[in-house]
Amino acid sequence: MGVIEDIQRMAVHQFDSLPLRVNTLEQEVHTHAHRLDALESERLPHRIGAVEINVAQIRGEVSEIKDITRGMGKDMSDGISRLEEQQAKASSYYKGVLAVFAALYAAVQLLPSILHLVTK
Repeated sequence: MGVIEDIQRMAVHQFDSLPLRVNTLEQEVHTHAHRLDALESERLPHRIGAVEINVAQIRGEVSEIKDITRGMGKDMSDGISRLEEQQAKASSYYKGVLAVFAALYAAVQLLPSILHLVTK
């Protein structure tokens, strides 16, 4: 008889929890119905239209920024090429000045030897 009593107790316990489960399900259905009503009452088409306008403005601003940066890149490359030209000119100038000083220094160093040869 112990097994039958255990089964009866389990059945009574399961049937006792049935109202609690039904109550929980009713609460969930009410919550879902409320959320659905809230979503349906929102002005989603209006909000989507506002978002589309903002996205279009942002796209326009991004394209303007791209144009500006392209122009800056071109200006920078032009400036860099001009800087390289000036650097090449300055380097050539310094090489020329060094060559002149080297020639003068050599002449000053060789002058006593040349005078010695000439005077003999």
